[in-house]
Amino acid sequence: MNVRGGEVWLTNATITSSPGFTISESEQTKERKLLLKKREIDALIEAKKQGRTIVPLELLTGGRYIKVKIAVGKGKKHYDKRETIKKRDQERANDLELKHRRG
Repeated sequence: MNVRGGEVWLTNATITSSPGFTISESEQTKERKLLLKKREIDALIEAKKQGRTIVPLELLTGGRYIKVKIAVGKGKKHYDKRETIKKRDQERANDLELKHRRG
């Protein structure tokens, strides 16, 4: 999602056809302007200035419009990423050990 010229745009999202909703291939990946109230746009702009990310959570299709549920997120710190990698490696090692004990 990008904020440009006081407007919020959905970018790099692929919207596919579903039962009851058809969309041409050229229309699936185009940028879309989100319809928001001025105060919502201001809140998103302020969040962007603070270094946060605007994330689409859910796409709802039905009828003529596409609804997008969005949220503002904060990225992990470097030490949090290392901790996650460490836990993942430990779980992988434990799974391998269990696999070798069974076999």
